[in-house]
This record gives sequence, structure tokens and C-alpha cells, in this order.
Amino acid sequence: MSWTEEILSMLGAGFPLVQLVSYEETRVERELADAAEAAGVQLVSTSTTADPLETLVQAESHEGPCIVLVKDLHPHFSNHQVIRRIRDLVPLLSDRRVLLALLSPLPELPTELVHDAVMVDVPLPDLGMLERLAGAAAQKAGAGDAQVGEVASALRGLTLEEARRVLAKLLVVHGVGALESPARVLEEKKRLVRTVGALTIVEPDRSLDDLGGADELKRWLDERTRAFSEEARQFGLPAPRGLLLAGVQGCGKSLASRAIASYWSLPLARLDMGLLMGLASPEAALHEVFKVVEAMSPAVLWIDEIEKVLQVDMRGAAGRILGSFVTWLSEKQTPVFTVATANDVDLLPAELARKGRFDEIFFFDLPDGRDRAEIFSIHLEQRGSDPSTFDTEALASSTDHYSGSEIEQVVVGALYRAFAAGRPLEARDLQVAVSETVPLYKTYEERIKALREWARGRARPAALERRRLDLFEKE
Repeated sequence: MSWTEEILSMLGAGFPLVQLVSYEETRVERELADAAEAAGVQLVSTSTTADPLETLVQAESHEGPCIVLVKDLHPHFSNHQVIRRIRDLVPLLSDRRVLLALLSPLPELPTELVHDAVMVDVPLPDLGMLERLAGAAAQKAGAGDAQVGEVASALRGLTLEEARRVLAKLLVVHGVGALESPARVLEEKKRLVRTVGALTIVEPDRSLDDLGGADELKRWLDERTRAFSEEARQFGLPAPRGLLLAGVQGCGKSLASRAIASYWSLPLARLDMGLLMGLASPEAALHEVFKVVEAMSPAVLWIDEIEKVLQVDMRGAAGRILGSFVTWLSEKQTPVFTVATANDVDLLPAELARKGRFDEIFFFDLPDGRDRAEIFSIHLEQRGSDPSTFDTEALASSTDHYSGSEIEQVVVGALYRAFAAGRPLEARDLQVAVSETVPLYKTYEERIKALREWARGRARPAALERRRLDLFEKE
């Protein structure tokens, strides 16, 4: 059932009051007008004047079947007289078959109206609507329609007006060819989505090949490569819900988040929880974030170091944010794969860490010798050096208890030394860089051991357990 069909069914059932949650006034009014006309229902649209009580008096004067769409009433919800007038209207509207529809961008209702009103969340434009918009723009500009589907897909998560502005701007700046370039559309979209407040579209520019070790996580991801397809739904599989990546700092959790989106060829959005909590209405902003990522789906939502925000006073906004987030994780129907990372697991709320919120909890420990050798090879190759010309196994042996990020800094430090000397990188440069690096383990050994103890029985290791693998190979 579409949202307009839902509104018409409420009118037919005698519902008196509904709140429509959307920023798209023009689109909401147009779609509701089309649906009302097709159903033979009168639609009256009005904006709240300086006197909101006068607006409600006018709403009372209509006879049904009728939908009265009222814009901009939400700023007056703190006015007791307004709330009292709405409550007095409720029984009258039901008798007259009039539905009062309050249009607001915020998903908030006064406590007094919670049991009288139904909240309807108007979704962002679907792919079909965006394809029609992109097709019309291409036809008007005389461009081909070969890339219309890809361009429309790149526009997902925007309002219809935002999508129209993106297309218009690209035509002005880049000409007709812009409508055949989904990459340009996506780049412009990143700027717009950033205005949501705490959500950023991120280029998933890292691959699983950039992630040393983590073979168990990679195997888990590989098994679910086709899990977002319609074939998987017909097989009876639900779409994967998400992962909680916990563990030692600098061991690849954030890199894995980016690599997951790249591996599955899905768009990636990053939610900054710290920025979200600093907004005037974090709950409303989070609601908008959910709408955007669901419109982009299938997609990956990345939340880095989630424990830093959700460990604050749970009686205030943080508690409400946690409740909304946990509810969304459990009940979302759209294929949005959520990846949350955490360094300090003791700060994780129990509601978030328990099984069932995420498909799996993976623990990232300090890499073992084989993984350290692989990480050295990755960073040497990424920076233009041939790993085969270095003894990566010896380097791995000399960097016991080093994290992946510390190994990266060893390679970077060695390159600085070689560059300053005006020569190619040598093994000696790497050895000096190792000797000058103090790993985090030496300072936080007890803390890291506590993390490992927490993970026992609670999480799966992201890397293969080498000792068991070695025993298997010997047999």
C-alpha cells in the first residue's frame, strides 16, 4: 500500500487526525491531490497563518469526504490552546468524515495527541520516480537514455526537488554529457546529503585486498555476496542486517567497513554520531538519516566508534537515540547493512552488544605473524615497492604485538627516511623504523588482554585461529 492509499483508507475508516512526515511539501501535496481526485475526495490545502487557531476553525467548516492538509502547524505545538482546539476537533472530524492531515518535517507529536493521531512517514522518491525524472531531463536536453537507470540509482536518497536541482546544475556546468555520467551525479549528491547534518556519502575506495588478515570475516562476507538479490529472497533468506566490529584500536575495523561496501558494490553512507548528538533535534535528524539510507538501499551504513556517544547519560537524548537505533536495527525491512565499530567494548550498552541486534559480532585482535607479513606486503605494494624484495617474514617477527596501523606507520616512516636520503627504500630503513616505534600493546597490555577476555564467548575472531590451522595442516 502506498502512503496515499494509506491516507485514503484512514479517511474511509473515520480516522480524524494524521501527521505526514516529509520535507517535500510540493510533492506531498501533488501526490495527495492526484490520489484524492482519483478517489472522488475533496482536498483542501492550507498553510498556518499567524493565528493557528483560525486555521483550525477553517478546518472545522468542511464536510466530508474531505482531507484538510495543514502545513506549518508543528511550530505551534507548544501552544496549549492549539492542542486543546485539535483535541476538541477530533470527535467532530470523525462524524463529518474529514481527515486533518498535518504536514511536518519532524516526526514529533505532542503527548496529548499521541493516541488521536497516526504518523505516516512519506518515503523519499523511489527508483521509478527518479528514472522518470532523469529520463525527462535527458529527453529535454537531447541526451541519450542509455545511462538513465544508473543516473537515477545515483540519485537515490534525495528528495525529488534535490534530484531535479542536481540534474539542472550538472547540465549547466557539464552539458548534456553529464546525464550520461552517474559518477558526476554521485559526486554532486554527496554535497547535498552532507546537509542532512550527520550523514555523509563516502566513496568505498578500499577493497578487501587492502585488509591484511581478517580471513574469517572475508569468508563470512563471501558467503553473503548474493544475499541482497531477489533470488535470495525467493530462497527464503532475509537480507543481511549488519555487523558489530569490536577490538583493538588500529587493527582494521574502519578499513573493513569501507571494504565491505566495495566488495558488495553497494553505496556507503557514514553516520557521525557525535555530530548527530550536537544537533538541535538529534532524534528528528536520526529519523531523516534512516529515510535517506533506506531510500538508497541496498546500501551500507557505517557508524564508527559507536560506543563514544552511546555511553553518555542514557536518561537523556542518548538514551532516546539508542532506543530508536535499536528498534530500527530490529525492525527495518529495507536492505540496509549496518556496520558499527567499537574500540572500548566496556562502554557498549547491553542492548546493542547482545546477539540479535547484528548478524554477527567480529573481534579484531592484534595480527599474528602471518597476518603481519601480509600487512607489510600490502603497504609496501601500495606505496610502489616490490614486497618480494624484502624479507616480510623477518619484519613480521620483529613487530610482535604491532597493530595493522602501526605496521603502516613503520612503512611510511621508512619511506620518509629513504626519501630524505635520496634513494630507494631499503631493508635497513624498515628496521630503523621498527626500532623507533613503540606499539600500543606496551602501554595498554592489560587493556588489550581485557578486550580479549570480553570477546571470548561473545564474538567471533575476524582472523583465522592460526594455531588450529597449523595443527590441521600438519595432520
